[in-house]
Amino acid sequence: MSSFYTLFPSLSSEDHLLLLGCTGLFGQHLLPRLHAALESEQNPPLITLVTRSRDHTLKNFPYLASINIVEIDFLESTSLNLTQPPSHVLHMANMSAADTFNGTSQYSKYRLLLNSVEALRSVVKSGITKKLIFTSSGVAYGSRDSYCESDPSSINIFDPAYSLGFAKLNAEYLLSMLSLELGASLSVCRCFSFISPFLPCDLHYALGNFV
Repeated sequence: MSSFYTLFPSLSSEDHLLLLGCTGLFGQHLLPRLHAALESEQNPPLITLVTRSRDHTLKNFPYLASINIVEIDFLESTSLNLTQPPSHVLHMANMSAADTFNGTSQYSKYRLLLNSVEALRSVVKSGITKKLIFTSSGVAYGSRDSYCESDPSSINIFDPAYSLGFAKLNAEYLLSMLSLELGASLSVCRCFSFISPFLPCDLHYALGNFV
C-alpha cells in the first residue's frame, strides 16, 4: 500500500476522496504518491481534485489527466458541483507563495479560505463524509515568544498583516463545527517551516536568500 494512504487508511472503490488545492509545495510531494497509489490499486477510490486552473495543474502534473479535475476560483465562487459527496476530504486550498510575493491583498487571503470552507459545506453529507484533513499554518499562533501545539492562538485581529492567520483560525473553527455536524473526524495540521527541492528560491524564502 502506498505511503499516500497513511493519510487515509482503508480507501476503497466505494470511497470518494476530495482534494481542495494540493497543487502547491505540498502537492508536488503528495500528488506523485497519489498517482502511484492509484496505479497499484485494483479497486481505487474516486478522486476529485479542485483547482483554480485545470490547464496549469495538468501542465505541472500531466499524469493526473485520468482523474476528475474541477476548476473553481474560490475568490469568485462558493459553488462546488460534484457527482457524489466525498467520504474523505483533504483541504489544502490557499494562496500560493507567488501570490503573496506579487502583492495579493490581505483580504483575498482571508476570503479564499472562508469561501472554500463554504463550498465544502455544500457538498459534504452526514453519514457519508468520514474524515476531514485541513492544512492550517503556524501563522495561526500569532506573535509569541514560545509555541505549543496545545495553545489555540494569540492573533491580533486588528492588524491586517495577520489576515492569513485569522483566516486559518476561522477555517479551523468552521471545519470543527462541520465535523461535529457530520459525525466525521477532523485533523488540523498547523504547518510551519519546510525545506524542499520544490521550494521556490526566487521569492521571499530565507532558503533562497541565504542558504
